[in-house]
Amino acid sequence: MKNLNLITLRSFCVFCFLLCISSYCFSQTNIVDAYKNHHKYPQEEFHLRFNKEAFYPGEKAWFEAFVTNSKSGRLFEHTKKASLLIYDHEGKLIAQKYLQFQQGISNSFIQIPATYKASTLFYKLTTNWSKNFDTNKLYELKIYTKEKGKTTGSLLNSVSFFPESGHIIHGINSFTGVKVVDKNGDGIVVSGKIKDENNKVVAIFRTDITGIGKFRFRPNSALKYFAEIDQDSEYRKFALPQVKSSGILISVVEKEDSFSFYFKSKDFTPKDTPAIIIHSKGNVALSSPINLKGGQVFFSLPKRQLSKGLNTITLFDGTTPLAERHFFNNYGISSNREDVLVKAKRASIDSVEFQLRNWLPNSQMYLSVSIVPEENLLVKKNTFKTHFYLGNLTKGFNYFNSTESISKINTHLLTYTKDKSKWIRIITQDTTGIEHPFETGFTIKGKLLDRKKKGIPNVKVDYYTDHQIGYINTDASGNFLLKDLIVNTNDKVILSAKKGKGSQRQISFEVSEHTENHDTIVTLKKKQVIDISNTSYSPFVEDSELLKEVVVKGNATAKDDDTYVNPMDKSTFNESFTVTKDLITKYRDVLSYLSTRGGVRVIYSAGSIYIYSTRTKDQTILGRNNFGVDVGSPGNMMNVYVNRTLIRPNQFEILKEISLDQVKSIKINRSGIGDGGKNPFGSINIYLTNESIFGYKDPTDTSVYRHEFFAKNGFSKSTPYEAPNYLYDPYSNEYKKHATLYWKPNIMLADQPYTFRVEIPENIQRYKVVIQGMTSNGDIIDFTKEISLQ
Repeated sequence: MKNLNLITLRSFCVFCFLLCISSYCFSQTNIVDAYKNHHKYPQEEFHLRFNKEAFYPGEKAWFEAFVTNSKSGRLFEHTKKASLLIYDHEGKLIAQKYLQFQQGISNSFIQIPATYKASTLFYKLTTNWSKNFDTNKLYELKIYTKEKGKTTGSLLNSVSFFPESGHIIHGINSFTGVKVVDKNGDGIVVSGKIKDENNKVVAIFRTDITGIGKFRFRPNSALKYFAEIDQDSEYRKFALPQVKSSGILISVVEKEDSFSFYFKSKDFTPKDTPAIIIHSKGNVALSSPINLKGGQVFFSLPKRQLSKGLNTITLFDGTTPLAERHFFNNYGISSNREDVLVKAKRASIDSVEFQLRNWLPNSQMYLSVSIVPEENLLVKKNTFKTHFYLGNLTKGFNYFNSTESISKINTHLLTYTKDKSKWIRIITQDTTGIEHPFETGFTIKGKLLDRKKKGIPNVKVDYYTDHQIGYINTDASGNFLLKDLIVNTNDKVILSAKKGKGSQRQISFEVSEHTENHDTIVTLKKKQVIDISNTSYSPFVEDSELLKEVVVKGNATAKDDDTYVNPMDKSTFNESFTVTKDLITKYRDVLSYLSTRGGVRVIYSAGSIYIYSTRTKDQTILGRNNFGVDVGSPGNMMNVYVNRTLIRPNQFEILKEISLDQVKSIKINRSGIGDGGKNPFGSINIYLTNESIFGYKDPTDTSVYRHEFFAKNGFSKSTPYEAPNYLYDPYSNEYKKHATLYWKPNIMLADQPYTFRVEIPENIQRYKVVIQGMTSNGDIIDFTKEISLQ
């Protein structure tokens, strides 16, 4: 199966082309089935929220990343590992890092090279799962240009026209989109007139800051038309596409609670049965035959029956797509309300205390916060919401700021089209099997050797990292493969195995890390990128300052051997106890003891061990059962930690090796509340009196051979935000225009408020607090609140 790769073409979103398919004869139902089959498997969509919109060379671009399910729009919990690839303005790979996702969320930064001289960087995220689909989306990261060079002559470089039906059709009054760009590919504001060959004005238009506008007129195929554009007292003419004598128009009109769809045909005779499909990312809202014999058809559809965001209506003649039209549905998209309540007060002469509160019922919020001076021009409203719903379709414009925003989106969609060959792939290709599964970590190949360098078969190899413990057995040749190893870059990995007799008294390991192949060069189908200057400009010193923050209440970092417990949940769903002599006498090992605990279910099935919390649907933070008894599904297991090290679910056998006399205490969290959201289905934390119960962790055990190495490939470590030390004086206007006073990702809001204190220079008294993120229900949080403190 291949995904639809959305690319921008010069013709409008309606394309009239024939599919040469002689061996396929699909009815309307078959097309819908083929479409759904094409989108059978959910795909990942990545959304990055940066702490501001543009950056200097040498600066770090801090971000929080969300990955969502393409069909549901909710956080995609299956994604655990992603590669972040950074390309320069020529499409060359200059850096990469691996991001670890938990519950569909990650955070890190992109280091802008100090010597970078172009105005744009490009980045993309890929996963092993995404290899099953034809996805290759590149996104832009703007590099701050202090001053654009002067341009001689006219800025206007090209004008493109996008007829509403792909063609301008004789006698049919329709819209045509227009896009005007300069030599750098940026949109420019111009005014223009549409005239016929007799110099008669038939329409007028004006583009917005993106260079996009539209006009409407009723063309005559006997005449030629051109656009006359006035810029800086200079008139230039551009010919419109030739008027067609026949064709079909799809017109979409938005109303308060519905969309109206108009079909108009001119001298068109269908070869088969015409039908329409209204669809969005694998979801079909409407599929129906349509009668075009009368030359005109009209119907309406309530917004609530359509998917949120971008929708498409496609007209077919049999299996041949005749026309396609894109439109934006804002139903169900929250307005620009303050979904998170923000309070602020001066805590001291140089610090401010902020409080965030969630007032949306039955919803958990995952947020990031930027606090900038009011004068900061690099933080804009609704950028995250625009990116989430529209992605790369429309750049350089922030929507959802006014009541006219949806109208602007639909105007801009006139200039957006999909790949013409997509329906050929959908109809002719069967859904292939998934070849690339989800990955949660990294792969290490190894071999256990005896003194004669021969492989030792069927030997247990234990492994340990700061985040994970487990074991694996060598095969008949002494080889082993560690998959999905959770490790950070340059973290220590320890392997160990018991020594044997004879030649196996002296053993050794051979280890190699699997290296992923990524595109080192990509083709940039983007606007031309200009140089800033012959030398890069950086307004700050190299050393950064660690942001000083005091978390007063909320997601505070707990002690190593404790976890945050919601006070409302403590008495019923959480348990913490110290192991006593009576327990040691009564129970053989940890697993036997856990089997007796109320609210914890331990199941032995087909040689595997499963551990679940028995909380009901209403008692889980993600709003669903942990154990799918009714549907025969194993459900979602609790996370189990030994001395804060995660144990893989398929290796719970380790718990049989831990006797209770080696255990100091056990903490059980059945709720999934707390722990920073990393244990949504509950957790069990086992703390040992002796951390060396496993041989590979005890360097004094001579019967065990230990091999240590540092991982070259690993996740990028999460680091706290560092505020750049700008060369600007903190009291200057230049500092206020560019500085980010505070940045905090991974804030989780449920019922309890999140309160924190930030050191802010006393001369800065007016701030913009930018809060962006998602809810557990898939809603977007994106608003800016201005605060003034004296």
